[in-house]
Amino acid sequence: MPKGALILKPAAAPSGGPPRVPVTSRLIAGLSGLFLAAMMGGLNNRLGSLGLDDIRGLLGLAYDDATWLTSFYAAGELVIMPFVPWLVQIFSLKRLAKVMLTAVIGLAAVMPFIHNLHLLTGLRFFQALASGALIFMFMIALFMLLPAHIRMYGFGFYAMVATFAPNVGLWLTALWTDRLPGWEFLYWQSIPLALAALILVGVGLPDQPGNPGRLKSSNWAGLACLAPGSVLLALALSQGVRLDWFNSAFITRATLSGLALMTLYVISDWRHPAPFLQLRVFTSHRNVWMALIILLSVLVVALAGTMLPIAYLGRVWAYRPLESASVGLVIALPQFVIGPAVAFALYRRWLDARGIYIAGLLLLLGGAYLGARLDGEWTAGQFYPAQAALALGLPMTIIATIYMTSNNINFMLGPSLGGAINTLRCLGTLAGTALVNQYLISRQNFHYEWLRDKAGLPGGDFSVSDMTRLISDQAFVTATGEAYCLLGELAAALILIVLGMRYTAPPQAPGKE
Repeated sequence: MPKGALILKPAAAPSGGPPRVPVTSRLIAGLSGLFLAAMMGGLNNRLGSLGLDDIRGLLGLAYDDATWLTSFYAAGELVIMPFVPWLVQIFSLKRLAKVMLTAVIGLAAVMPFIHNLHLLTGLRFFQALASGALIFMFMIALFMLLPAHIRMYGFGFYAMVATFAPNVGLWLTALWTDRLPGWEFLYWQSIPLALAALILVGVGLPDQPGNPGRLKSSNWAGLACLAPGSVLLALALSQGVRLDWFNSAFITRATLSGLALMTLYVISDWRHPAPFLQLRVFTSHRNVWMALIILLSVLVVALAGTMLPIAYLGRVWAYRPLESASVGLVIALPQFVIGPAVAFALYRRWLDARGIYIAGLLLLLGGAYLGARLDGEWTAGQFYPAQAALALGLPMTIIATIYMTSNNINFMLGPSLGGAINTLRCLGTLAGTALVNQYLISRQNFHYEWLRDKAGLPGGDFSVSDMTRLISDQAFVTATGEAYCLLGELAAALILIVLGMRYTAPPQAPGKE
């Protein structure tokens, strides 16, 4: 092991020996605190985005200016991911969690009183750093503190960051903006969650010493490339549709600079004796890189359950979050049962994990097919069958991804794998949102022009014409249906990748065959 390399104290020896930290009710309380913190981190992202119109209206911000609030939050969440294992080693898991939770509480308390856009954007960026770190710390704790034969149950709850939090966020946004007089709780709702998590973490997580000496041997050149490179790429992806991609000098420069810096980081970290991420983990087993490709793609497909129905209901029926919330809850509420059930199934030796993988992808394909039947008469209720299929398919594929990767690498590389999974979770959501938005705009424009020609309308600005509005809405509905088809085709293509994976046997409890 190179001097200064990342070493986390695990629950079990890499060979699969007995756990070094007994799984007690106290430890479960500590892990529950980190789970609560991870859910809070997911909600901080979602509520800030869904409540953006209310926030900018109350603060008197222009739409274009307000979009930077969500862009810098996305950038902060992306940039912190590779550095969390490094920070955990320096400070220890428990200390770092306490610091990040305290930061979340302080930031959430003051943000409703900030009316300066630049200051508020900076605070949101730092809130993303803390929240994103907490999401990843929950995964690291599962690797460190749970033995392999029960660890997947913890990952079943971790998957809810991508399945529960984004979908329950719509209901919470509606609660704070439409039902209760308190938009400030878009920020303040973090405080009670963070306080509860802080107590549970303080009581339940074991005390472990930090390693400040790791600072001396760290890859500082890699940090200098990775941090700004991640920010630039995140800003380019989140602002690309609005600024018309490479027709914008900012997007062009941010993309080229970000890619150059990321390339330098990969070269630097690959050669460094104490890298932030063990990049060789991605080439160590074909199941690993195949599963990570699937994860990135599945997070794009997941937009069929969040972005598409909400955009349709808002555009065609002018639904507020309160009226659309049930669409998200159809996916969110069953996750407390589905996640552990999928983990239980993955531990059965007679059941091939690849079968669960394919079944999950078929459910995603089915949900997308149901959504593709969309027409202009649909209201929230017509989305429920598609949402139900997605509610089952998403945890099956996401948990299977973690299973197929974590069972094929050396235990000590778990944090590097976690860094890849969390970075892809952020990147997949960013890239997927940009891709689907651009596709919707392109197909909507195509159908609008075609329908306008068929209707015999001349060119020009017809924003006040009822006929033009009808054509525009129909073009949007048709484009949304095509977006469902596109996401369904992506889910179908992923089945071919799963068929190329190797069988992975589930880990067993010590003393069992």
